[in-house]
Amino acid sequence: MRIAILTNAPASYRNPVFERLGASPGVEARIFFDSVAEPHERDDDLAYPHEYLNRGFAIQSRYYQDEAWFAERTQRHISLAYLPRLALYRPDVIVSAEFGWRTLNAAAYALVLGVPLLVWWEGTRFTERHAGVLRSGMRRILSRVSAGLLGLGRGSVEYLETICGDATPIHFVPQAVPNQQISAETDRFRLQREAVREELGVRGVVLLCLSRLLPHKGIPQYLDALRRLRNEVPDGSFTAVFAGEGPEADLIANASDEFAGAIRFVGKVAPDELPRLFAASDALVFPTLRDCWGMVVNEALAAGIPVVGSKYSGAATELLTSDELGTLVDPLVPSSLDEALLAVVRDRRWLSAEPSRLRAALDGYSCEAAADAILESARAVSNRVRTCDQAEVKPTRWR
Repeated sequence: MRIAILTNAPASYRNPVFERLGASPGVEARIFFDSVAEPHERDDDLAYPHEYLNRGFAIQSRYYQDEAWFAERTQRHISLAYLPRLALYRPDVIVSAEFGWRTLNAAAYALVLGVPLLVWWEGTRFTERHAGVLRSGMRRILSRVSAGLLGLGRGSVEYLETICGDATPIHFVPQAVPNQQISAETDRFRLQREAVREELGVRGVVLLCLSRLLPHKGIPQYLDALRRLRNEVPDGSFTAVFAGEGPEADLIANASDEFAGAIRFVGKVAPDELPRLFAASDALVFPTLRDCWGMVVNEALAAGIPVVGSKYSGAATELLTSDELGTLVDPLVPSSLDEALLAVVRDRRWLSAEPSRLRAALDGYSCEAAADAILESARAVSNRVRTCDQAEVKPTRWR
């Protein structure tokens, strides 16, 4: 079976999924990336068949799901290469990410050639609350011409159910990171935890905030909560470590001058350096105001550290299923963040949690499980088409 997967760009947490798909017996998988234009942006060392498409041009647009006060502009990439590349590859099944331009192209190809299409989707009811009639209508049309939908996370499955009901099969695909790799690397650094903490220049309870520093990530709300926390606990009780890059970096830099050692900004961190940060940290704080998922929650649990996670994150609401894993907060309600941070720093709640108990929350959320779910869905729709074809040519019995 030949599978074509259309998506935007390589991601470290997706690569193991694609590798497993490509290594499955009887499967030939090729990943087509459409948002990587410049040669220096490309990763040619990927361990699975892939192509970078000419992205054509990009349209500037505003995130429709954001509130006006933190909405940011984004680029929607328009590639003209889908149809010719699909025609050359001739897939048996197409998997296309999101209900956008790439899926319109995939649907056109699928309808003309009779190839089953699966649409891969990550949005939730919350992130799509401002989708609008036109956008929602287009999604319903695309869902009905698809052979199936892949909901990445339970929240995505629930949203897909609202737009298509029983009209199209919906398959759950777990959102996943390389759990075992993160666990092993973090444990290795834990053996030298004090040395790592000294290198980072941290003291007290270490609160790690790891994300792209964009307006919707809740950085101002978190910084305000840290100011209030500083007034409630003795000096040296905590260090807030920020890792990432983006337009909110200046806010963190200014706060680090104000906080006199209580904030440490390390900038952009490569994926293979994350276990070192996790080993030095006591809790992850994820104050996002809107995230379909939030892979950092998976990464923190795989590392064995608790999570103070936003209720606006799909990962936090789905994975933080018990009190021992951390807690859900509403970053827009100051008291919610304050109580959670005081529980970590002053009351030292969750700091003695056994890493293995935290990692158990990821049972079923592995890259292997994600790849197998995609493959099972692709085989199901491929077999369905094959059965229909055989039924059409079945000879008529004459009496």
